[in-house]
Amino acid sequence: MCGIVGLVSNKSKLLNENNAFQMESMIDKLKSRGPDDRGIWHSSNRQIIFGHTRLSIQDLSLSGHQPMHSKSGRYTIVFNGEIYNHLELRSKLNISWNGHSDTETILALIDQFGINKTLQALVGMFAFAVFDNIEGTLYLTRDRLGEKPLYYGWLNSKKDKFVFASDLSAIKINDEFERNISKSSICQFLRHNYIASPNSIYENIYKLEPGTILCFDTAKFTYSVFKYWDILNIASSIGQSTFSENEWIERLEELIFKSVKKSLISDVTVGAFLSGGVDSSLIASIMQKCQSNSVKTFTIGFDDPSFNEAEHAKDIAKYIGSDHTELYVDERLVQEMIYKMPATYSEPFADSSQLPTFIVSELASKNLKVVLSGDGGDELFGGYTRYLSIDQLWNKLNLIPYVIKILLGRSANYIHPQILNKIGNKMPSRLLKRDIGDKIQRVCSMLCNTNQQDMYLSLISHFQHPSDWVISSSEPANKVTNEYNIFNNMNFQEKMMILDILTYLPDDILVKIDRAAMANSLETRVPFLDKDIVEFSLRMPSFYKIKDRESKWILKQILNKHIPKKLTDRPKKGFSIPIGKWIRTSLVDWAESLIDRKLLENQGFLDADKVQSMWNEHRNGRRDFGLPLWNILMFQAWLENER
Repeated sequence: MCGIVGLVSNKSKLLNENNAFQMESMIDKLKSRGPDDRGIWHSSNRQIIFGHTRLSIQDLSLSGHQPMHSKSGRYTIVFNGEIYNHLELRSKLNISWNGHSDTETILALIDQFGINKTLQALVGMFAFAVFDNIEGTLYLTRDRLGEKPLYYGWLNSKKDKFVFASDLSAIKINDEFERNISKSSICQFLRHNYIASPNSIYENIYKLEPGTILCFDTAKFTYSVFKYWDILNIASSIGQSTFSENEWIERLEELIFKSVKKSLISDVTVGAFLSGGVDSSLIASIMQKCQSNSVKTFTIGFDDPSFNEAEHAKDIAKYIGSDHTELYVDERLVQEMIYKMPATYSEPFADSSQLPTFIVSELASKNLKVVLSGDGGDELFGGYTRYLSIDQLWNKLNLIPYVIKILLGRSANYIHPQILNKIGNKMPSRLLKRDIGDKIQRVCSMLCNTNQQDMYLSLISHFQHPSDWVISSSEPANKVTNEYNIFNNMNFQEKMMILDILTYLPDDILVKIDRAAMANSLETRVPFLDKDIVEFSLRMPSFYKIKDRESKWILKQILNKHIPKKLTDRPKKGFSIPIGKWIRTSLVDWAESLIDRKLLENQGFLDADKVQSMWNEHRNGRRDFGLPLWNILMFQAWLENER
């Protein structure tokens, strides 16, 4: 795993010694992504310069040094990622090799077949830049699901320098970069707790979307972006296969075994995260069966039993025979990590499970360089509660006449949730629902949704109207509003899963794990996101994913073959922390310092009155605004780190 960065200058203003000096500083910002080696290259006319930092995983020798040139001398590459099938691809090329790195394999393929055919052949996770020294074209590309990040755009409003990098920190350290914060991106962040691709927190800087390639013409100084892999085309054939139930199970199990085996290619030891849930348990158990040595597995635990899965992970580790390491963390340690988050993520990011993810990555990095993760199973195989609840809720709400729904929905605004919360707290323990008033009000607000698209958007939003909170702003369109109606051949559950794969998976889940791991110089690999598994899942009818109101049904049938059901059959907890409670108590001083009224007014981004009102209700215990307040606090912490 590595870090990549590059600059392209307009011909009228070629790169000079100061630009080379700036490149050194930009590379320094990527050191944690690649602490083992670094390199710089510039074109003969000094119009383009590449920088690279390397975490040595395959071919630890100097033969893997980057930037790397093809044998013909035509192409130069900086590459971040792992190509799991590169040895298989090598066997089809009759050439002599300098080493055995996957980077050299990519260059040889491009030399012989061109970049488009090469991308179709690659299986793995990647983001790379290739410069064609003959045509003068720069290609930027990113893997199909977005496991590896790549930012690009203009350094300044004059648009005389084009830049790309694995991380925003490498871009914003450049003296010429104009740090113009995008208010529309803040709106996106408040709604989702992440900034959706292709946007970034800065104007004129973008995220290259998964499965796309950017072609930059250095002569014309313009670029275009197009897809080389389109999830929508594959999903259009959903449910068309005629496999029996057993065939679906057997074929998926075979694909998972193949993916795990491919993910083990490495010149260093590979371990695994093990939370005790379905996904990580399945990956770890199959991984153990693919090798003779005990797999190193890692988990963290909490003293609070409502958030702790470490005991379950220990039982599973004992059963599969892994070499297990666990770390119980207290509130103090988790809270210490909060101060590292703005620099770790380099733009606002507020999935609170970023904290335990960082800690378990730090734990694993003390022992090895590579781990496998169970991420992706929820989106591909129906693991989230919303897939169960919202579909049923929509069907029930449709039985209520529209006029009555509107009246009920609006009436919820006149009943303070605290009243309902107090009623809920007096209910018998078997009926007790924590914060029932907040939940009832949220359901009532959904009564005003006239279609499934609006209901889904409402459910996944932390702020329903974020532009009301960001001063002088407007919220940009997103994939939920732009692409929902494309999926006419799918049911409601299938549409939600596809949209989560397009949005939540690359912009939240994969961002969370990539940044947390790379901050600790740790590579994470995600076997569920193998191309063949993803395409197989997209063609699978949803009733094999969610069956008899049981989520991830098909994965559980496979897991039961490898681990006794009694060790894994329990409700899903997720990787969460009690953030709402903490910002009322031990983190209250930190929170108040970040949302001080004068500070908010001086910054000019967030509506101070609204923020203060929300904070007062939460701090006084009248409402639970933990999640939306965490969004605000993470933005404010990031903004303070910008100073």
